[in-house]
Amino acid sequence: MKILYSILLFFAVFGPKIGLYDTTIPAAVILLILTLAKTNIVLSGNIIVLNGLSVFLFVYSGFICLLYMVPDSFVFFRSLRCLISTACISLFVFNSDYRGKEILNLLVFFLMVNSFVILLQILSPSLQQLMAPMTGFDKDFSSIRAFGLTPGYDSAGYLCIMGLVFAIYLFVLTKKTSIIIIIYTFVLSGLFTGRSIMMLIAIIVSLLNLYLLLKGSFWLKVFASINFAGGLYLFIKFILPILITTIPFLSGYGSILISSEETNDLRSSFSTGSGDDLAQMYFLPDSFIETIFGRGVNPHDSDAGYIKIIHMIGIIGLVVTVLLYIYMYQRLGIYRKRFKEDDKLRALLLSTRVVIILIFFFNIKTLYFTARNFHEIIVISFVVASKEFNDKKRLNYMA
Repeated sequence: MKILYSILLFFAVFGPKIGLYDTTIPAAVILLILTLAKTNIVLSGNIIVLNGLSVFLFVYSGFICLLYMVPDSFVFFRSLRCLISTACISLFVFNSDYRGKEILNLLVFFLMVNSFVILLQILSPSLQQLMAPMTGFDKDFSSIRAFGLTPGYDSAGYLCIMGLVFAIYLFVLTKKTSIIIIIYTFVLSGLFTGRSIMMLIAIIVSLLNLYLLLKGSFWLKVFASINFAGGLYLFIKFILPILITTIPFLSGYGSILISSEETNDLRSSFSTGSGDDLAQMYFLPDSFIETIFGRGVNPHDSDAGYIKIIHMIGIIGLVVTVLLYIYMYQRLGIYRKRFKEDDKLRALLLSTRVVIILIFFFNIKTLYFTARNFHEIIVISFVVASKEFNDKKRLNYMA
């Protein structure tokens, strides 16, 4: 039965989206139905808070859309999807037999599937055209970038970073060298997504290698030294040319490293934007009232996550959304102190906290708060940690 649950859980995270039909929702609902058929639902205070905040965001979004008579249904259905997904997945995971280490293995596997799809799309570009309708991808195709199981290049890359964070903590705490292969898979696939992902991966991997040089065994120190040398070569030959070619104030140095033909190829695959373009996406609604309460509209001339939320549900909605993630982050910090003996569970707790911090960073450029794929992964991690915490408290009480 767990195999069926795992398959449904995968579709609840990465189910295809065909037009307006999002298959993650029926997968999540089926999980809840199977849970209801098997056992009586048990709740905890954390589950109530998590779903209570989701209910508020849904009701508030619906109220704002009705108030302004907004014809665009994006805001309403986005909050509805978040509520259904959060409720069904949280109740399923909390009442299931899954333990923390099983969930960590599952999440790493789910994210590995996305990474493998990215690599397959690079090796076989025609696969991108085949998969685009199933993911909602609507941009120009590229021979050196891929979108995996997501609707965009950046979202695919940020999921690679999430997987990389999970895998690194798993490696550091369990000391299993086989996990290095998983780390390399996330690194390699992430390089074929976006510039910001490349830079983040370079920083994260550098920190990992620095840790190995300081704390690792002799052979791990040798491995880290080789990584530094290989990483420097990769940066000079692959990452740096992309940055020079596609960032305006660096473009004057392009002829030093790459030919004009390579320059044209890179410019056709990456946008030539800069920090100025991002700054132009930061603008508030026209009135003070709309800034505070929102206007129920998804601003298409801005990709910035914080600005999109303010336009949709105002500063009030943004504050509640931020509180949702801060609450999970804070609770995970409390759980971490109680599970010092379980390496895999500690890896899940620590990596999820880092992922939540990264979500705040990701939203500077694009909307990832309560976004499909990202939100479900964080909710699954948080709820299984809550379940382990409750089980430990109950056992201590019985003892």
